[in-house]
Amino acid sequence: MSSTPPITPNEIESILRRELLHIGCEFKPNTLAYLALTSKSEQEMCALLANRLNSSFPDHLSIQVGREKSIQRKRIDVAVLCREEPLALIEAKSAYVFDLVASEDPYPSAGMRKDIDRLRSIDFDGGRFSLVFFTHLNEEPSEEFKCVLKYARDIKKYFQKISDEGTDVPLKIVEGFRNLDKAVGSLRVVTNGKIDAGCAFGVKVSLLYRMYDASA
Repeated sequence: MSSTPPITPNEIESILRRELLHIGCEFKPNTLAYLALTSKSEQEMCALLANRLNSSFPDHLSIQVGREKSIQRKRIDVAVLCREEPLALIEAKSAYVFDLVASEDPYPSAGMRKDIDRLRSIDFDGGRFSLVFFTHLNEEPSEEFKCVLKYARDIKKYFQKISDEGTDVPLKIVEGFRNLDKAVGSLRVVTNGKIDAGCAFGVKVSLLYRMYDASA
């Protein structure tokens, strides 16, 4: 392993923040909204993040970005490498806002904790990051679309509940992220934000994201 990495951890974090902020631009209008409502968006988001990262480093640094790489016999979603040695490793999960606000230990925090343990078990000098995306609908889709929505029943239950309880959704989301922070071990938040996914099935969709520093 090189004793002098070609890029500092702070520089890598800065690049990650920038590329996550602009990742939605990789999709044609409304494509991400469709993907998010008909499947889990984790693979698509990891693929596009890896692609953007791979184009972000100057050629002379000899940095490459791999997907689903085996690092010390552990599969990693996104790996930033220099001459085959890891500089940064990223594990990602995706869920819906109804998962985030459902409990004090919101899904997918258990899977994230396992990811964090796996990242920490890999011996290298560099950044370890846990990333999560939450699909957010601004309203309930029409009943006619339930046959194609990935989680139609859960979406319906979520909107029925917030209607019955008069829930302040933005406040509930803030509380959900606060619970998630605690559930994953009060890690440092590297970045968070919202990606405009466009419209699908008559509703506006966005992806809320949060990335944690998973270093021990």
